[in-house]
Amino acid sequence: MTTIHTVAVIGSGIMGAGIAEVAASNGHPVLVYDINAEAISRAIDAIRSRLESRVARGKLAPHDAEQTLQR
Repeated sequence: MTTIHTVAVIGSGIMGAGIAEVAASNGHPVLVYDINAEAISRAIDAIRSRLESRVARGKLAPHDAEQTLQR
């Protein structure tokens, strides 16, 4: 069995942000790389928004959302 220590995502567009979110949601530390620093900020904001939406709908505990963002 393979052990994943850290997930690296190259590109922070829609697909990259989604991959990063799924990996972080499953407990993996994630590093996101992009040639455009603003793109990384937008990706993190989009992930934060989706997590906040899940918290508001009762689908995710606030602590779990914060832990996902920290990863």
